[in-house]
Amino acid sequence: MLAAVAESWQERPHEIEAMGRELLAQLDETNDLARHLSDSYSLRPFWRTPSIPSPLSSIDSTAVSVPVPSFPSLPIWTSCCVFMPAVSARNPWRWWRRLSTVWRSAESTTSSAAGFTAIAWIRSGWSPLRKMLYDNAQLAQTYIRCYQATGKTFYRGVAEEILEYVMREMTSPEGGFYSAQDADSEGEGRFFVWTPAAVRAILGERDAEVFGAFFDITPGGNWEGTNILHVIKEAPQVAEEFGLSVEETATILDTARARLLAEREKRIKPHLDDKILTAWNGLMLAAFAEVAAVLDNIVFRQVAVRNAQFLLQTMTTRTRAGICVCSAPIAADKPN
Repeated sequence: MLAAVAESWQERPHEIEAMGRELLAQLDETNDLARHLSDSYSLRPFWRTPSIPSPLSSIDSTAVSVPVPSFPSLPIWTSCCVFMPAVSARNPWRWWRRLSTVWRSAESTTSSAAGFTAIAWIRSGWSPLRKMLYDNAQLAQTYIRCYQATGKTFYRGVAEEILEYVMREMTSPEGGFYSAQDADSEGEGRFFVWTPAAVRAILGERDAEVFGAFFDITPGGNWEGTNILHVIKEAPQVAEEFGLSVEETATILDTARARLLAEREKRIKPHLDDKILTAWNGLMLAAFAEVAAVLDNIVFRQVAVRNAQFLLQTMTTRTRAGICVCSAPIAADKPN
């Protein structure tokens, strides 16, 4: 890679310089939000200026009926959800409600503790991809801050589900966090997808219909003839459709998710990238600590403390020099 960069610089220096200027311009645009927020915290005028499209400019309007950025810049959206209550929320909240719902809807597992894939939507349709530790760390913080700003339990629930998924699937016995979980298992994404027949066999006819209405399970599917579960309706809508109470509907959905999770555990699991990266662990440690503080959750607090101890004992040397990565527990005085 370095040799290729050196060759490009020697042969096409003007082109490389132009690419550098373009990158700097993009970074400058991305920093618009931070600059305005640091301007004596003068928030209300900021949202009334032309700068407001900056955090919204990445929205992909081609994603069927719900615009969503394919690769959202999470720090910007986190800032939006934190500061929006203090400002005119006309545009930001409208987009945030839609984006946060789509991100949550695009999550591709059936458990009650589920992480987010690296990308929720591509132009050709839903796509099951890797679940990255750093994405889920930032999303957990984004959702818990939105819960703080709005009091809506939807956001709280998503933050809790993310961390529960990390505890179950991406935490080492020693307390470190693994880097990623692939979507590959018996074919791209097969671990996460369902057919109507498979769901009926597990849940029975009535519960399968309710579950399918909530998670958009269709005979044609949305991924190579199968279905990646994603939410298309609110629970009250499904309840009305089937003549049920909201409480009955919630019970059906929770029970169904637990039963499908148990069945899915029998499948061959996707590959786990078991590298333990200090920087990414720091992001997830911060997420566990923040959610624990907001919700006064003892379990999340214990996970955060245990991870911090792991990083200090395992990912540093005796001189406290940091170790960037390890693939297995290592002695504190033996950097990998």
